[in-house]
Amino acid sequence: MSRFVRDLTHDMPPCVIEKASSRALNTVMRLCILAALCASLSTATTEMFTFSVPKDPVSVRLGHVATMPCSLTPSMNAEGLEVRWYRPKHFDNPVLLYRERQIQEALQQAQYVGRASLGLREVTSDGLKGGDVTLKLVNVTLRDQGEYVCYVSSDQGYESASVFLNVTVVGTPPLLSAVRRDADSVNVSCVSHGWKPRPSLQWSDGRQTLKPERLDYSSGAQGLVSAHSWILSSPSSAPWVSCSLVLSEGEEWEGRVDLRNLAAVPETSSGLQTAVIILALLLVLFVVFIGVLYKKRGRESTPVPKGDIVDIETMRQAGVNVTLDPNTAPPYLTVSPNDRRH
Repeated sequence: MSRFVRDLTHDMPPCVIEKASSRALNTVMRLCILAALCASLSTATTEMFTFSVPKDPVSVRLGHVATMPCSLTPSMNAEGLEVRWYRPKHFDNPVLLYRERQIQEALQQAQYVGRASLGLREVTSDGLKGGDVTLKLVNVTLRDQGEYVCYVSSDQGYESASVFLNVTVVGTPPLLSAVRRDADSVNVSCVSHGWKPRPSLQWSDGRQTLKPERLDYSSGAQGLVSAHSWILSSPSSAPWVSCSLVLSEGEEWEGRVDLRNLAAVPETSSGLQTAVIILALLLVLFVVFIGVLYKKRGRESTPVPKGDIVDIETMRQAGVNVTLDPNTAPPYLTVSPNDRRH
């Protein structure tokens, strides 16, 4: 710049040179001040929309209230800003839109109307006045799981950050059943359905953790998980066993079964069972056959005409006297003194 001034004033008179140098220096100073102001404004605009959001996913139980924290750092009044929460690829159909100092329900996704609102990151938060733009979602459903984008904008710029929501489901209480195999061995099974995510299953006899003979998980509708496990236990070593399923602290079920008063179940070989079934079927077929045969014979019998039936009095009138020889008569037949039997 000084060389430029020297070249510009080389052929000028001294008084003119002094005035030209002063003007050039003033111009340079103005340019420097303008550049500094631009840099300052750029830095202020960038720092205004720095967000503070959780790094880990937010977990909430099905049907409960979800709080997805999002706040401006350093804290500032956000009442005059636009706050938009939306799912990826649904910017124009947001979960919640705060603009012109009120919630714009007309643009919300239908499934979030009446459920989404601006909440508080913590109890002591000042809300929008303190730059807290946290999303509150009530009556959480399985469809609510996933990514949510926190977006804040003003005339000077905008910023966005993502928060992830996990929805957990506590399944059914465990159903336990026990079958005695022999004098000192009991087969105990445990079944529970409808968990999300997959729970941990643990057996115990009150003194120690028991290793299951088998543990299986399966997924059903909407990704809900079912658990099935069984163990062999001894009533002489422990009076009861328990089956526990756990997601986290406060999200668990436990079931117990008493092993002391179980009736013994005799084991029957498969061959004997088959023989008993076949014998029962044969007996049923035999009874059916006899019944059919009896009915058939009844239909085939010839009825006696009414006129051929002889009255008992008529038969008595046709009676005759019979003379018997006592020497040849049967010993059980009594013969009258006149050697006749009427």
